[in-house]
Amino acid sequence: MPQILIFSDNKALIQLCSTALSSDFKVDCIDSLDNDINAAAIIIDALKIDKNQHILSAFNKKTTRYLIIGSDWPEDNQISALVHGAAGYCNEQEPPKLIHQAIISILKGDIWIQRHLVPKVIGTLVQMKQLPDKEDLQSKQLAAAQLIKSLSNRELDVANMIRS
Repeated sequence: MPQILIFSDNKALIQLCSTALSSDFKVDCIDSLDNDINAAAIIIDALKIDKNQHILSAFNKKTTRYLIIGSDWPEDNQISALVHGAAGYCNEQEPPKLIHQAIISILKGDIWIQRHLVPKVIGTLVQMKQLPDKEDLQSKQLAAAQLIKSLSNRELDVANMIRS
């Protein structure tokens, strides 16, 4: 049974995720994002990222997928998290069934975002590619390549249609 970890202090969010996922996953809470954590996915409360932007650097861990859950988290924050390697964002007001579906989706390698954000994410990735700072550019290109690789075939089709 795959392990899903929850990084949050919000008891309602923890309860929501536990209810949504406990039938198919081993669900536990964590107090910090250590480098040695091994889980199929980690759900991160958006408020944790708001308090500590360094959390975004954890998203480059290849063996773990990250789903951010928040309450009407700004689109710019969602895009930034995706560009840094998060696998998706889900609003905490969503029904448990949708959160379960989001976890299933990201574990398959898909990205879980609102469809209207796809062109914005791609636009951000293109802008990052054009930045002259070579040191930062390599890490951003790697993050962009990882994000593009994680798009489903349908998401790539949509992105290509938008790009044309």
